[in-house]
Order: sequence, then C-alpha cells, then structure tokens
Amino acid sequence: MQIYHFNHETGEYVGSSEARLDPVAGTPVMPAFATSAASPEPVVGKAIVIDHDSGQWVLKDDLRGQEHWNETTREYLGPVQDIGPLPAGLSLTEPPLPFEKVKAAKLAAIQAEKARVRDGGVEVGGVVFDTDLSARMAYLELASELEADPSYTTPWKANDDGDWVTMDGTLFTQVRSAGKTLMADAFAWQAARNAEVEAATAETIGSVSQTYA
Repeated sequence: MQIYHFNHETGEYVGSSEARLDPVAGTPVMPAFATSAASPEPVVGKAIVIDHDSGQWVLKDDLRGQEHWNETTREYLGPVQDIGPLPAGLSLTEPPLPFEKVKAAKLAAIQAEKARVRDGGVEVGGVVFDTDLSARMAYLELASELEADPSYTTPWKANDDGDWVTMDGTLFTQVRSAGKTLMADAFAWQAARNAEVEAATAETIGSVSQTYA
C-alpha cells in the first residue's frame, strides 16, 4: 500500500513510500505523520498540506521566499517563511511613501543638488576658484582688505587642488562676479524645481528633475 508523508510541523506533503508490513499480522503499518489519502498533483504557487480535521490534502498559497513588507510602517520583513496567504496588513510589494514624504524627499534632493552646485567652484581665467563656505568667508575678509587698500595683493590658494594665484582687486572682482552669477543661477534653478514639486501630483512628481542643468 502506498502511503503519503507530511511534515510534522507544517503538515506539508514531503513524499510517498510503500507501507511496511507488520511482520506478524501481515498488514500495512501506518507510521506517524503519514496517511493513506493520495496527494493531489502539485500546482505552481501552492503547497500541498494535510488537513488534520478531514484527513484530506488541501492546496494552500505558497509564498515562501518572496520578500514582503508591513503596509503601515513600510518595514521590510524579509522573505516569507510560512505557508498560506499573507496576513492582513502585509504586502509582497514595497509600499509607496506617502505623497508628502515623497515631496519632502524630492525637495531635500533638490536642496542638496543646489548646495553641490553652489559649492562646486567657478572658473576664472582657466583656474577654478572654490566657492564653498570656507572660501566664501575668506572672500569676505579679502573684500575688507581691498576696501581698505585697493592696491592690496596676496598669494591666494584658489582651490584644494593646490592652484595658487596672485589675488588683487581686478581678479577679485572677476571671481566675485562669477560667484554671484553661479549663486543666482543655482538658487533660480532650485526655486523653479521647488515650484514644480509643489504643483506636482503623485503621478507626475517623479518627472521633476533633481539634477542641475
């Protein structure tokens, strides 16, 4: 007689074998965690599981190995471990961010890109001059020196690559003008992108660029 075995914890079908005969009575011996009920044909996406109440095999959803998330918290829960449908509140697809969080993330990315451009330096006469915060503070001090003495000159480290120039009033005016243009363009770009974000919908916000051009 053919017998059908199941996992002692999950009830999942694990295979079949020929029943061993009792050496005295000569009748088939039914071991634990087995049944004489024939298992059904396998179905993709289903697990064959014994129903202990009826003694019959049933097909249950088998989502094991698929990634899943908490729909409310968006917490990633790893691969599904259990047989059966997902409990309510869980999802096989990563839940989207609430729209306000999507907007906030987009605005933060635009802000970061503006800061990158603002601090990325300006080229004057073939030399790139730093425009980050420390450079801007140094230019303020230089402006004070030139205001007190328009003929003031000084060796000036233009950038972190080690390019040195002789800074004077004429060069400073050129660097300041280029810096002002850079700042104005960067802030104008940010303002335009921010306006696009505020006008966007959940369907269109992804098209708002967060890369300076």
